[in-house]
Amino acid sequence: MESFADRAGIQSPQSFLTQRGVDGIIIAPQGEDSGHLRTLATTVPLVFVDRTVDGFEVPSVTSDNAQGIDQAVAHLADRGHTRIGYIGGPRSISTGRARHDAFVRAVARHGLDADPGRITSGDFRSANGSTAAERLLSGQRPPTALLAADSPMAVGALGALRRRGLRIGADIDLVAFDDIEWFSELDPPLTVVSHDAQAMGSTAMRLLLDVIEGRTPESVILPAHLVVRESSGGARRPA
Repeated sequence: MESFADRAGIQSPQSFLTQRGVDGIIIAPQGEDSGHLRTLATTVPLVFVDRTVDGFEVPSVTSDNAQGIDQAVAHLADRGHTRIGYIGGPRSISTGRARHDAFVRAVARHGLDADPGRITSGDFRSANGSTAAERLLSGQRPPTALLAADSPMAVGALGALRRRGLRIGADIDLVAFDDIEWFSELDPPLTVVSHDAQAMGSTAMRLLLDVIEGRTPESVILPAHLVVRESSGGARRPA
């Protein structure tokens, strides 16, 4: 019996990929499996990049989220901050969970104020960064520094701080996870947790070729490192 998909000319993932001679795919998965990802995983060799999904035996290339977040928190603690606001991503995505958990551990490890009201969970988008920054700064004991879990949310937070007339790097510090080329050209330049996107891409390609050729490569975690710029630079702050 002809299906609706057949009548409508809708191709299954299997036929679509087969007809186009796709040998493998590098993909940044968006949250939990909706069914399509599991179908894809049984159709063509996969490698996950930047993110992982529980329950999938798929090799991945990710950044060392714990290393990067801990360096950022340690830097802000050394600047004298005890109240750090965290603008987090969705915990349905592996990077959102990993960076949130790393932040909680780092705050405890450095003996900082662990008020859960200074932790937000957003959507990795600029508008959310702005909304989160406004909410965090509206509390009775607002943070003296903000750490945004990705670059778009950092851009949104930056706009919110400027609208409030705050001097970034003086009245409040701002750090972003992920770097963008023009972050170093901002006034002030933005402190970031940086990782090598080119290395991530080339490593993902190497893993995919291994999978295509029938090997079972191990997942790779690439280092992240803090790049300190003027948005969190200058003289040591009082405790």
